[in-house]
Parts: sequence; C-alpha cells; structure tokens
Amino acid sequence: MWKWLLLCLVTLIGCLPHGGVRVEPIAIAARKPGVVSTYLSVTEGGKPVTGLTAESFVLHEDEAPLSPAQTRQVLLDPSRIAADHVLLLADYSLATDKEVRAELASAIGIFVEKVRPRQRVTVYAFDGSKDISLVADFARAESTTHEELAVLRRMKPTDTSRNLYGAVRLALEALDELLKEHDALVRRGTLVVFSGGSDLAGFSDAAAVRRAIEKHGHTVLAIGIGPDAEDIADIGVNGYVNAHSAETLSLAFEDAAHGVIAAQAARYLLAYCTPARAGRRTLRIEVVLPPEEEGAGERRGEAVVEFDARNFGADCDPKQAVRYRTTDLVRK
Repeated sequence: MWKWLLLCLVTLIGCLPHGGVRVEPIAIAARKPGVVSTYLSVTEGGKPVTGLTAESFVLHEDEAPLSPAQTRQVLLDPSRIAADHVLLLADYSLATDKEVRAELASAIGIFVEKVRPRQRVTVYAFDGSKDISLVADFARAESTTHEELAVLRRMKPTDTSRNLYGAVRLALEALDELLKEHDALVRRGTLVVFSGGSDLAGFSDAAAVRRAIEKHGHTVLAIGIGPDAEDIADIGVNGYVNAHSAETLSLAFEDAAHGVIAAQAARYLLAYCTPARAGRRTLRIEVVLPPEEEGAGERRGEAVVEFDARNFGADCDPKQAVRYRTTDLVRK
C-alpha cells in the first residue's frame, strides 16, 4: 500500500483507488417559505473537485428537471454551518540544534500561513516521551506575524527517541476536544502528521493507530522524508507527501497545506427555491463536469436526498440564512 501512496505526492486528500465523480450529501434543510439548502462534497477518483459554480449542479425533484432560472440556485459561504480545524503534529525528536529547529519552524510556518486564512490551526509537537506538547494555536486570520511563529523555533526535544504511534493516538483525541470548541452543526477535523522516521519508543503500534484513525473519523494526512518512510505513509490514509530530503521539507509542508485547502474547497453549500408547495420530495443533485479531453464525454455524479415541502409558498429568497438543526444531518 505504501508504495502506491508514495505516488500521491501532491494530490493528497482522497488518494483512494476508485474513480468517478462522487457527490456526498452532508446535511440538507428545507425551510418555509421554500428554501432548500444542502451541504455536500464533490470528489472525483477520490480527489477534491474545486471551483464549481451554482450552474455545475443540475437539480431534479421527483425526477422532474428544475431550471436555474426557476430555482435561482446559488452557492453560499459554507462557514454558515460548518467549521474546520487542523491539528498539525510535528516530530521534534531530531531538532536538537538551532539549524534543524529553524528549518522545521520555517516549514510549519509556511503551512500555517497557507491554511490559517481558511481554518484554525493548532500545532502540537512530539518526541520520544509519552505525551505530546501544545506548541501554538492559530485562530483564523488573514495573515501571521513573525512574532506568532517565533514559538516554533523554541521547541526542543526532551527525549530523542520517537513516539510516533503514541503521539498520533493522542493527537486524534486532542482534535476531538478542539472540535468541541466550535459552535457549528458540521465540524470537520484534519490531522497532519510529520515524522522524520519510524516509531522508536514502542508505546503503541501500527495496528492500534489504524484502529484509532477509523474510530475518530478525521481526515489524516502524513509527511515523511526519504525512501524509508513506510510507517508514515501508512498513517496518511487520506494522503501522503514525501519530502525526499530535509532541503525540500518546506515544499512538502506547502503541498500538504494545498491538500487541506482543496478538501475544504470541495465542500459546497447549495441553496435554491423549490417549486414544491406540499408533500415530500425526492431531490436528485447531479454534478456535471466538462470532458477531460476532446472527444471524451462529460463526467457525472449524483446524490439523492429527501425533504418535506409542507406549507411552502412564494416569496422565497435562496440567499436567506437557513437555520440548520442536528436532524438535518444526512445519516450514513
């Protein structure tokens, strides 16, 4: 598996062995007088599909096609209902001298500066000890100052062994707690793990980490160095980047940041005005992508959800704020 993952250096998130366009509904709300709003993600071959417009979505109710002119469908800011949080877990076990710490701090700083305008980023460090250490918490902001990043250079290992597996399990638990701080219906966590090598401490093992990743359900990406990074690659179940050498570490962190951003950008909040005035409706949401090359066909994917149009009427504004409830989450 890890050899295949090494090929997914820049693609990152969703580097999974399946093709086709996939439309995944996350939540749907239908509110009087007639606004239907759905939060969904779009991937192709497991990779995030970004840059879609409202017209990219073709809607059908009870298999009757709806025209965009009728529905006035729009894409809204997903932050109305969703919150994303990134935990970056960095291996400081080899950062025993100033130069290494400076290089690692620079790479982490690039990641933070790329992701922070869109998501909150919390940085933890690990070495050979049992616990992980909070380094810094970066709230969403358009820019990051040198003073804020200075703390990254001050981290020093207390144990030069490497507790990779134990640290990942603790980081997954920490991400659970961080997501509880967000007041949003949909809360998405991403764990990005950087390690300079395999686990040495032995506090946990690969099987326990796999079970923990499945249990917590967060997106997990990994960054490793060199050809002998099988253990790190296996941790990155949603994507892996190999820095090849310490000199290209910053580029690897930047690629990881682009992957995190793309995954968020592939989630859309679509709203429209339904012509339904009563009863339950089956909504089919189809995404149509242009051909990849001349002569090829369009690429399509769809999702089907239901909503209740009881007591709906006119005077609908698809841009109005729709209050989502826990019951609006689409059950898997």
